[in-house]
Amino acid sequence: MLELKPEDWLLAIDIGGTTVKYAYWQNRQLAGKGRFETPETWTALLLALLKLKQEAPHPIMGVAISLPGSVDTVAGKITGTSAVEYLNGFEIKATLKEAFDVPVTIQNDANCAALAEAWLGNAAGTTSSVLMIIGTGIGGSIVQDGHIWTGHDQFGGEFGYMVMTGQDDTLSELASPVKMANRYNRLTGSPQPVDAHVVFDRSAKGDEVLVSAWTKCTTG
Repeated sequence: MLELKPEDWLLAIDIGGTTVKYAYWQNRQLAGKGRFETPETWTALLLALLKLKQEAPHPIMGVAISLPGSVDTVAGKITGTSAVEYLNGFEIKATLKEAFDVPVTIQNDANCAALAEAWLGNAAGTTSSVLMIIGTGIGGSIVQDGHIWTGHDQFGGEFGYMVMTGQDDTLSELASPVKMANRYNRLTGSPQPVDAHVVFDRSAKGDEVLVSAWTKCTTG
């Protein structure tokens, strides 16, 4: 395990299905926060991540990465499905460690969020907690006695895969704000698609098409 001093800097990266978010961590503080759209290929993503290390305000001692999907931290890869398909099935941790030339850790994005809440957030001081993460899909995590309950094949807490309707719609398909925005764009046929932020803003104005898209979320 990497032993950090308060003055050491880490690069923290969250790879999502829509955007990549990042920041530099030092002594429990984040600096240089930013984001960019998730590239369409692994090669483009790796180049973008390496650029973050090059642009760091101080030398980076390690890299911590959260990923969508079933992250096997022992094998160092994603198994099963993921919101970023090209990340699946290869030893991504070893590949990133070689590319960055510093220690690298990987973990499921919802598990990272749940551990953070249990450590310093709303779940601090509790013996068990459940977290739900809402983005391109719906993820989740279960923490018991300070440890992630991974379940069978790393699927513990993957609430988004629950089937909610007779048409096999999952919770992710129905409740993700990104998927809701996609439904709204299909219904309006707009040549300039809008994102979930705009959709929620229009909800206050009684947009009839929005009601239809939203109803799909709440009733299936």
